[in-house]
Amino acid sequence: MSTDTPAASPVGPLLPILTTVGWILAAVILAVPTMFSPMLFDSGGSVWAVIVVFGLVSTLLLCGLSVVAGWIAWAASRESRGAGARVLRGMFYLLPLIGLAATAIGFGGIQFACAGNLNC
Repeated sequence: MSTDTPAASPVGPLLPILTTVGWILAAVILAVPTMFSPMLFDSGGSVWAVIVVFGLVSTLLLCGLSVVAGWIAWAASRESRGAGARVLRGMFYLLPLIGLAATAIGFGGIQFACAGNLNC
């Protein structure tokens, strides 16, 4: 009888592939509202409009960063099945949600603080 423990099998690349496809599709879809976001300032603009534009632009940048950093984190920790490695990969995979949250806060501010008026 051997007391050797079997080596942990490496983590497969399914999750990085799915997040890569998902965030690239999200970036392509978000490129259209980002291109038209300067029109938020046609009526003078407000702080909330700046937050919306910042959220849209940062989401595009964070989508690219998430794809690259997610693959790097997966490659660095694919032999590890510990909770720390999963949390690290998950942090990178969910990074673009920060920009989406900023965009939602900006639109919420326009609706609630300015009653839908972009010039407040």
